[in-house]
Amino acid sequence: MAANRDALLAALQAALPAPVDSRSGFATERFLSTVAVGRAAPCPEQSDQLAALARKVELTGKLHQAYAAGPGRPASKVPVRPAYAVLLCGLCLERAQRCSDMVALNAALKMLDGQLTRPRLRCPSELRDWADELLDGIALVAAP
Repeated sequence: MAANRDALLAALQAALPAPVDSRSGFATERFLSTVAVGRAAPCPEQSDQLAALARKVELTGKLHQAYAAGPGRPASKVPVRPAYAVLLCGLCLERAQRCSDMVALNAALKMLDGQLTRPRLRCPSELRDWADELLDGIALVAAP
């Protein structure tokens, strides 16, 4: 099953449109287009950036093309294109599975459930299935 998920993430990344760069600060699309997917786990710096982007989604319901260095405040009012947000959702699921990271799982679930309003997502059903499988695993562990 992991190989299928690796292939799914690789396909999502391969289908991304050319990223938009930022003249200043953090370029979200450029960053997401370069994150390691599959068997090559993101490096610690990439993991930190992914977590920061997931927090942006959870707190604001938006994912912008550019942020002030960090990522901090939005440096652009333009949202990322939907394909990039879908990839972020998949990367959160990958982190949740790899690291038993419930914060990442929660962020992915919020994206799948429509809390991300800019951009609006149309995720492949495989991402919802993956999230449901992770939730089922939690329920089995938590069961008395």
